[in-house]
Amino acid sequence: MSLTLKFSICESSDCKSFVFTELTGLYNVTTNITGWGSPNPETTDAVSATLKITRGDGQIFNIDMKNLYSYPSSDTTYSTIIPQTSFGYSSSQKIPDQIMTLQYIIEINNGEDPVYTVSQTIYQTFNCQIKCCILSMPLKIDWSCQSCSSDSVDDFLQAYALYHSMLANGRIGNITQYNNELNQLQKICNGAGCKNCAN
Repeated sequence: MSLTLKFSICESSDCKSFVFTELTGLYNVTTNITGWGSPNPETTDAVSATLKITRGDGQIFNIDMKNLYSYPSSDTTYSTIIPQTSFGYSSSQKIPDQIMTLQYIIEINNGEDPVYTVSQTIYQTFNCQIKCCILSMPLKIDWSCQSCSSDSVDDFLQAYALYHSMLANGRIGNITQYNNELNQLQKICNGAGCKNCAN
């Protein structure tokens, strides 16, 4: 088999960046036949490395991963923090909840074949602010009060179920359903007084 790119994205806890890690790894005849190294291309064969980010609003940003962060890399422990300013947000702004499409693109020139491109695309959910709201909702419920209104409990249970459904739809790239459930969650959170999570 030929080279197959792999990478992961992990949103930061402060909602202002994400961590990029290339997981392609080194070629191994028994454990990783799609990794970097002979008989596949070497990382030094890469002419360019680009992370193409398509935000939920459709705006596209291309990050030069080769010159800025020394990718590609066969070291699966090497990670890079990508700040929100790299894809159109201000330094004080948190990444809005959304699903983004991220494509990792490598141009290869091994000196024998014509220059060619390999790529990998993933759908990545960014849910930091909604998650903040949902985690804060149980703290506002008086669980010891048997006669109190159950509206807060109902809101929390609905939000919890919607949140996990939204995550599942995000993982499979069901963008329409993801956005519908995100909108429902935002309405619940606004009504529950979670606006401080967006600050």
